[in-house]
Amino acid sequence: MRQSGNDSADRETPPLRQEDSSPYGNSAESPDGYEPTIQMSVVAPNPPSPPDTVPPVQRLVSLDMFRGMTVFGMLLVNNIALDTATPKQLLHAEWSGAVHFADLVFPWFLLIVGVSLPFSLASFRRKERRVGPWLYKAMGRTVGLFLLGCLLESVVARHVVIGMSVLQLIGFASFIGALGVLVPAGARVLLSALFLCAYASLLLYFPTAEETGRFTEAGNAIRVLHDSLLEPIGLKGVLSIIPAGGMTLLGSVFGDLIRRPERTDGQRLTGMFVGGTAIALTGYLWQNALPFNKPLWTPSYILYTGGLGLMLLGFLYLLLDHPVWRGRTRFLAFPLTVFGSNAILAYAAPIIFRELALRQIPISPTQTADQALRDLLYGQLGRWNGGWAYTVLYIGVWWIVLLIFHRRRWYVRL
Repeated sequence: MRQSGNDSADRETPPLRQEDSSPYGNSAESPDGYEPTIQMSVVAPNPPSPPDTVPPVQRLVSLDMFRGMTVFGMLLVNNIALDTATPKQLLHAEWSGAVHFADLVFPWFLLIVGVSLPFSLASFRRKERRVGPWLYKAMGRTVGLFLLGCLLESVVARHVVIGMSVLQLIGFASFIGALGVLVPAGARVLLSALFLCAYASLLLYFPTAEETGRFTEAGNAIRVLHDSLLEPIGLKGVLSIIPAGGMTLLGSVFGDLIRRPERTDGQRLTGMFVGGTAIALTGYLWQNALPFNKPLWTPSYILYTGGLGLMLLGFLYLLLDHPVWRGRTRFLAFPLTVFGSNAILAYAAPIIFRELALRQIPISPTQTADQALRDLLYGQLGRWNGGWAYTVLYIGVWWIVLLIFHRRRWYVRL
């Protein structure tokens, strides 16, 4: 865990004009290691700054809020306590079914990672011109996320698990994106398209028990390769890196669009709305041949969810970062930004606490603390209201914990 005080951006920003002040601090680096800021030009009577001086920046609150919304969505889906009464939108869609809310949060987080990477690289290059340390840092983050993901899986399973899950996939996808931002945006578009088309071809044309051009839950290339080749060596799920990497590369292209100081607010909004609409429409049309499928991460699902995410980011940018509204609406972002300010902690800590404390501490010979709390709320409020009370209470307690960390500027970073 790293405690952040006044970082280098705070010290080096000239006190000539403060473009904006937000309740999230004016640090040039975001709590998850990325830099959701837009460079702002400052006219000053002083001589030009040295080339390595960090330019003044304005916090990109829309990306902070989008990250917080996504982390909140993960917490909601992971901690819903309604059993068979759980709303359909909080459950993952059936095999090759429609996309539910629960199916949006993970690809949206990957999109956010991609959008953030150009900001992170720009911040890094103001301090270090060489590429090597950037890649070393990206590799370290990937290893850290992989190990933490394996730890979480092992805690839940009660035995050592080496494989691919949420954090591991985020780690590898972010590394692909970190490599991608070193090349022009056009090359990233082509590389993302190559990733998604190659993965689609694998799903549709890899020889399985099913006929060419179709796949089922029992007969598809990913399952065949996992069962026969990858799972025995602990690499189950590794093929999902291909579409996930395509998502981060796609996000990084729009991160460049937002970050460039020469872009106007109108160009940024047009890019996000028009680009997001085109990408979502492409995914929607593609699903006629390649159905939406969360377990397989089909490219149609990636494009559809990614396009929707870009449109939502555009709306948040208009609401929170556009000059017309900037400063008037940012208080709306704060509750969700608390979740996003410590995304790794917000995801990992509730799982570890639930599995090692609530589900292990005995209250009676037949009840753990978790079950006793559920039964108490069910008995007092009924199954529906009690289930929601449990979920809201658990998420609310962690929001307070994260708020304390945020106020003290304690951020868990890898």
